[in-house]
Amino acid sequence: MSAVSFNCLALDLPTLKGFYEEDGFVVLRDFASSTETHLLERYAVASRKAQLEILEREHKTKPEFAALAVKGLQQTCPWLEEQMHHGPHLDLLEFLLGGQVIPVSAALVDRPSGSEDGIYPHIDGAGRPWHPQAGITLWIALDPMDEHNGCVSYVKGSHREKHSKGLDIKDYDKESAGVTAVTVSRGDAIIHNALTVHWSGSNLTSRPRKAIAFFYYGESGAKQT
Repeated sequence: MSAVSFNCLALDLPTLKGFYEEDGFVVLRDFASSTETHLLERYAVASRKAQLEILEREHKTKPEFAALAVKGLQQTCPWLEEQMHHGPHLDLLEFLLGGQVIPVSAALVDRPSGSEDGIYPHIDGAGRPWHPQAGITLWIALDPMDEHNGCVSYVKGSHREKHSKGLDIKDYDKESAGVTAVTVSRGDAIIHNALTVHWSGSNLTSRPRKAIAFFYYGESGAKQT
């Protein structure tokens, strides 16, 4: 049984699905309780440390991406693996996507205080090859975020567009039509289609900026790979 329950029962599912299908993402306020957020952060930070130690031993150097995102947390953390495979959010993700999901990876996405680097406009890896049910991502804020410390920006409706090969998507910035910068509090969640173009900026503040993300393939999309 999952150790978390999340705030899934009181959701207006038809309305959420309408926003998800129209915009390519939905924002869920107070999705994870204070206790649940604490557990997610505790295990994610510990697993990131373990993952980086493995990578450093294998490559004899610290990975360049270490400050921004570390994936595969479930490989060194049975608790996160349990949440990824059997968490209470799975039914919600499958309802929004319109089909079964296949767990891919859990990641800690960070932007340490003073970081000038951000993540460029992109789609998630589960979005290749293109398929309307290619994949879906659950992203949970472990710290408050706004435009000053690197909150996530989404391009509404971009999940319906077929982009050229690759994950980095050009010709988008904060002035593009449909761009929404999503300000979040600790415990808020965003669920987005793997094909929705999104990015996040630098964190030049003194505040932390961490989130945990669970990535999933859509079963019907994965069958065509």
